[in-house]
Amino acid sequence: MVESQDWKDSTFFEGLNTQQLETIASVSRTLDVEEGFLFFAEGDQVDHLYLILQGRVDICLDVVEERTEASANKPLAVMEEDDYENRPLEDASAEPLCNEFLSVCCLNQGDVFGWTALLPPYMTHAGALARSTCRILAIDARQLEVAFQSDPQFGYKMAIKTGQLVRDRVRDLRLQSVRQSRRSHQVRI
Repeated sequence: MVESQDWKDSTFFEGLNTQQLETIASVSRTLDVEEGFLFFAEGDQVDHLYLILQGRVDICLDVVEERTEASANKPLAVMEEDDYENRPLEDASAEPLCNEFLSVCCLNQGDVFGWTALLPPYMTHAGALARSTCRILAIDARQLEVAFQSDPQFGYKMAIKTGQLVRDRVRDLRLQSVRQSRRSHQVRI
């Protein structure tokens, strides 16, 4: 259990009552991770929702390039699926993973990521990579689901918050795409 003072001011948790905040605290733990730590990769099944208490996290897509003869000898440090699934969450001190990623969004203190942990089938559509040393609140989404069964209003509020988060991320990515497109396709008249 974590102290709610560490995270309760996050806008993601606005509107939750004291009992609901205490439930979140009871199913959460704090993680300290180093720069380069991979929380999850694109396509992973996730069981935790994360809140950044300190640091920066990139939401990124895997970059898959065709291996050329020149790059064939360059090792790629990729964790096998079985290794990731069996790694305990507390093992945040494990060796950081290396891979090729394209950052599509940089998140900072107070931001939430891993929202797919609240939506079946709980699969990610992007990865999350620590861009600095981070302190993270990891919330067990399966235990939250149990709490939602006994307090449907809690589940409803969290569903609304998750929908708003997804809406805002899609809007931000759309604006970013438009800006990049304008830069690369400027037409002079």
